[in-house]
Amino acid sequence: RVSSAGPRKVSEVTKIRLAVAGAGGRGYASAEAVTNDPDVEIVADAEPNQIARERFVADFGVPAEGVFHTWEEMSEVPKLADAMIIAILDRQHRDATVKFADLKYDILLEKPLAPTEAECDDIEAAVQANGVRLTVCHVLRYTPYTVALKELIAAGEIGDIVNIEHREPSGHARFAR
Repeated sequence: RVSSAGPRKVSEVTKIRLAVAGAGGRGYASAEAVTNDPDVEIVADAEPNQIARERFVADFGVPAEGVFHTWEEMSEVPKLADAMIIAILDRQHRDATVKFADLKYDILLEKPLAPTEAECDDIEAAVQANGVRLTVCHVLRYTPYTVALKELIAAGEIGDIVNIEHREPSGHARFAR
């Protein structure tokens, strides 16, 4: 384990405490993936949808004092966790990421970073100013078809790659929500 204070000895390892803003599909999947590690626990969640929030809290054992209706509510209390997963609406990414960076959370941010270049610049400035880590999560690189394509390319099965244009197949259903 590595903390902002540097490497810790194995005997000093404690659970990594995570807070999650957004308990929808991506927030839930990220929480599910990280809690496969017994050294990780979810200690807070912010989700406006009551059904999603209640499911998330029950499935991940989030304590009552760590349950919030919005990310804004969560950001108004002292730092709750070591790191934050932000999986909320794209248009909220800048404000939430800047606020949680100001609170000194390391952040895993669901893609996209932000809808505009100016908002991306604001996020970068907040992360730099606060000395926190920011990682943008792009889960498509782990899908079976992407892994298979990478293996074919590495094996030379496709030939010389001159250019790649990767597009996510999305139809009307993606934008209906």
